[in-house]
Amino acid sequence: MPIGAWARMEGGRLVAEGMVALPDGSRLVRGRTAGEADRAEEVGKRLADALLAQGAGEILEGIGA
Repeated sequence: MPIGAWARMEGGRLVAEGMVALPDGSRLVRGRTAGEADRAEEVGKRLADALLAQGAGEILEGIGA
């Protein structure tokens, strides 16, 4: 299942990026968010919400995840 996320520090802020795709690559959603490093869980939740708003949930349901 093509799904990934990573985070890094950039200028004192935590930047998180993620993606979810169909196995054949025919549909892909990406997201990026940033916030304070001591609020990493909040940054991660915002990233997940952004991906879901673009259809990541439907992609995951379609492949039985």
